[in-house]
Amino acid sequence: MIELREWHDEAGRRHLRFDADVKVVPYTRMTRRTRFAATKKGARAANYVAFVASVRQAICALMRTRGLAPFGNVALQVHFEINVDRRRLYRVDLSNLVKSVEDAANRALWLDDRWIVLAHCFKRDAPRDG
Repeated sequence: MIELREWHDEAGRRHLRFDADVKVVPYTRMTRRTRFAATKKGARAANYVAFVASVRQAICALMRTRGLAPFGNVALQVHFEINVDRRRLYRVDLSNLVKSVEDAANRALWLDDRWIVLAHCFKRDAPRDG
């Protein structure tokens, strides 16, 4: 489930809160050959590409229904809180999790992640269901 909330502060700056209840697939480094290879590394690359595409599509659809446009060429400050299953908490690199979310949000929440000038990021043990 993906949720968006937009507001403006006293100075007129636009804020957007994005919450996604999805299992984040870490960024996977790949070459053109690896991306389509029938190997374990190729499977990870395909999984990453599918994650980015599906999250981007969901963000775009939500932005359209709310009548919101992506942030343009403006310096961005972002805050990432990523829930990770306890068994994977120390096996997954935080920067790779953040990179995959940034890639998914490109051309959806913001035009490009290169406009991020400050990022607060942390991962935590995912809350258990039930």
